[in-house]
Amino acid sequence: MNIYLLLLVIAALIGSKIYLKDFNHEYLNIDTTSCIKGLFVLIVFYSHIASYVEFSSSNDFFMTKFILFLGQLMVTMFLFYSGYGIYESIKRKKREYIDSFPKNRILKTYVHFVLIVLTYWIVNMIVGIKYEAIDIFLSFLVWHSLGNSNWYIFIILVLYVITYISFKIFSKSDRKAIMSTWILSIIGIIILKNCRPIYWINTLLCFPLGMTYSHHKEDIDKFLFNNKKYIFTLIALSVSFCLFRLYAHENLSFYLLMSIAFSLVVVLLTMKINIRNTFLKWFGDRLFLAYILQRLPMIVLRHIVTNPYLYFGLCFVMMIFLIIIFDMILKKFDKIFFNKKRC
Repeated sequence: MNIYLLLLVIAALIGSKIYLKDFNHEYLNIDTTSCIKGLFVLIVFYSHIASYVEFSSSNDFFMTKFILFLGQLMVTMFLFYSGYGIYESIKRKKREYIDSFPKNRILKTYVHFVLIVLTYWIVNMIVGIKYEAIDIFLSFLVWHSLGNSNWYIFIILVLYVITYISFKIFSKSDRKAIMSTWILSIIGIIILKNCRPIYWINTLLCFPLGMTYSHHKEDIDKFLFNNKKYIFTLIALSVSFCLFRLYAHENLSFYLLMSIAFSLVVVLLTMKINIRNTFLKWFGDRLFLAYILQRLPMIVLRHIVTNPYLYFGLCFVMMIFLIIIFDMILKKFDKIFFNKKRC
C-alpha cells in the first residue's frame, strides 16, 4: 500500500501553494483545516484497515513505517481544530453559542453517534457477530464498542461538556474559561488513565491547545509572520517534538507534550503550505462520518473478500457510499429535530 501513501502525498500537493517569502494568512480558515482533516482521516482509514487484513511487506513498507511513526498523532489535528473552531464560534456568537451548546453540539453529536451505533448493531447481527447485552448497552453510552470507533467520540463529548461547564461558570472571562478547560481536561486524563486504554487520553490536550491558540492568534501571527522568527520557532518545536518522542511511549506526560508539539508543527507548516484539494476537503467536511463509518465495510467484507488489495478498494468505495447516504439522512434528521443544518 505504498501507492496509497504516494496518492495521499499527490492529493495534498495538487492545488497547494507554497509561500517562500510571504505567509499563508488563511492557514486556519475552514477550507484549509478541512483539507488537513481530510488528509489525516484517510490516514486513519489505512490504520484501521490494517487491523483487519495483512498486506505484503514489500508493497507496504513505507506506509507501515509512516503509520508506526504517527501512532495516535494522526488524530491530534482533529482535536486541535475542534478546540480552535469552537472558540472561534464563541468569539463571534458570544453567549448565544454557549447557551445552545448542550443541544446543538453535545446532544446532536451523541444522537448522531447513537444512530450509527444502531447501524453497527444491525450489521453485526446480519453477519452473525454477537455481543453481550451489557456490551450493547455500554456501546450506546460510548463506553464500549460494537466494532465502531468509540474512544474519539467519547473524548469529544467529554471535552464538549468541559467546554460548556467552563464557559458557563466563567461567563465574563474567556481567559479563565480556557484555563478551566485545561484544568478539567487534565483532571479527565487522570481519571480515565485508571480505567481506559492510554490511547484514549494521550492526545486530549490538543483540544484546549486549539482554544488557546484561537484566543492568542492575533499576537501569535504578529510574532510568527516574520521569516526569521518563524524558522526559529519551527526548528524549536521540531526539536522539542523529537526530544519528547524519545520518552513518549514510556511516559504519558511526554506523549501529551509530543502531541502538542506535533500539532503546532503542523499548524506552522500550513503557514507556508496552503493545501487546497477538493477531494481531501470533502472528507474533512464530513470528518465525523468518515471516521465513524469506515469500519462498517471492514466488518462486512472481512470474511468475504480474501485479496487484501481488493478488500481495501471495496472498503474505500463503500465508505464513500455510506458517508453520502448518512450525510443526507442526518441533514434531514437535523432539520426536523434541531431545526438547523448539521454543522
